[in-house]
Amino acid sequence: MNIIFGDNVAEEARKKYTVLELDTFLINQDQTATAYALIEQIPLQEMGTLPEFIELHQNLLVEYRNQNWEYCENAMDHLTGRWHGELDTFYTEMRDRVQTLKKQSLPTDWTGSILRSK
Repeated sequence: MNIIFGDNVAEEARKKYTVLELDTFLINQDQTATAYALIEQIPLQEMGTLPEFIELHQNLLVEYRNQNWEYCENAMDHLTGRWHGELDTFYTEMRDRVQTLKKQSLPTDWTGSILRSK
C-alpha cells in the first residue's frame, strides 16, 4: 500500500487512482495531517462494486469517529481482502484499536485523531 499525506496531494492523486482516507494525526493543538492510501490496482472482478466498497470504507471512518464499534467491526469484515488485500494491515490495526476503545469511556469531543509520537 502506498501512503500519501495531505488533502492537496490526495485530491491530485484522485485524478488517476483510488484514494482512501486512513487516519488523521494530531500534530499539535490546532494542526492535523491526514494519511491516505493510494490504491494503484483494482482487481477486475471488483470494478463493479468499487463505489460501494469506497463508500463502506468512508463510512467506516465516520462511524469510527462516532464510536459505533459494531458498525466498524461489520464494515471491516466486508472490506478485508478487497483491493488485493492492500489495506488488510490497516483493517487489522483498526480492529485492534476498536477492541481497545470499546473498553474505554471516551470524551464526547473525541475525534479519533491519533496523537503524533515524539
